[in-house]
Amino acid sequence: MIGWYVHDHGSGHRRRLEAVAPHLPVPVVGMGSGVPADGVAWLPLPTDATGRPGAAAVDPTAGGALHWAPLGEAGMLGRAQAVAQWVRDTGCRLLVVDVSVEMLLLARLLGVATVAVVQPGVRDDTAHRLGYDTAATLLAPWPEAAGVSGARSERTAWTGAFSRDDAATGAAVGPACDHDGPCVALVLGAGGHRIDRGQVAAAAAATPGWCWHVAGDLGPAAGPAAGTGRVVEHGTLPDVRGLLQHASVVVGPSGGGLVAEVAAAGRPFLALPQPRPFDEQHELARLLARLGCAEVATTWPSPPEWAGLLTRLAAGSPTAPGRWARWSDGHGAERAAALLLRTLRAVTPGATVTPGASAVARRPEVPVSSGATR
Repeated sequence: MIGWYVHDHGSGHRRRLEAVAPHLPVPVVGMGSGVPADGVAWLPLPTDATGRPGAAAVDPTAGGALHWAPLGEAGMLGRAQAVAQWVRDTGCRLLVVDVSVEMLLLARLLGVATVAVVQPGVRDDTAHRLGYDTAATLLAPWPEAAGVSGARSERTAWTGAFSRDDAATGAAVGPACDHDGPCVALVLGAGGHRIDRGQVAAAAAATPGWCWHVAGDLGPAAGPAAGTGRVVEHGTLPDVRGLLQHASVVVGPSGGGLVAEVAAAGRPFLALPQPRPFDEQHELARLLARLGCAEVATTWPSPPEWAGLLTRLAAGSPTAPGRWARWSDGHGAERAAALLLRTLRAVTPGATVTPGASAVARRPEVPVSSGATR
């Protein structure tokens, strides 16, 4: 059995599990305090942030040695109890952690080997070094050719990016559009952004030949809308594959999940990196630019810039799939699954893993600590 911890910020962590699980011939159990992953058994964990809004956490970094371990935080105790009980009940020998230094350390102290999913960014702080040093393997879901930011260990395995859409076949059902001209898809993930309705309205007004489709929450406008451009807001979509396939150009934050989905769709992409800890999205955008996979704008372009920008990106549509192949060749999830199986064999003496159909679709019952809440 393989356990897989999923961080609850955004949706990219969960989607990586959903992409890899079908390629594993052993049972997989996801766990976390966020939305459960599709297609796998799930161990719900208590949140590790139960304090009152605005209340100061007590020594949350343990003097800089950790990232989040506040003294007196009841949620930390609850999730540690749930994970420890689950390990005892299942005998799990391998936990994939995407991402949490504290979960890497907890699992290792329970005698469970770990695979750390690493992300781009400045990750040379004490806590990251400690977590990575205790992991059996580091899994970097981007190509080594892009650079080694965020993963500098000889134990790092670069798989290339992967998405649950890599194995999808046929056309996806997407939002209907009666516009005869090109369309731009602005996809805003669940991790937060600094893009507002007023900016989008002004950009649409400056690009009258384009129809703008927006997936995600724009929030209130920062000011009066400038013009009457075509903007269709779809709100939060559970699956954006249809929208991506329909779009002439995709615009959005440079989060790992969205980038992998745009790569699978093979569409021209304008990356708009948003503020994240450890400079993650800005560094990922730099890696994309280094390989020529996408253009990058570190701030929202001004209205006069948009027409030329979209026209230039759309002109590169025929070569976009080839450029994206440098980032993801569609087999990253298979490489990740093979890496996990090799690691599982290495940490389980005498074990054999027979290739075959995935065991995840059956959603087996998962022993859960009585202290765990969904």
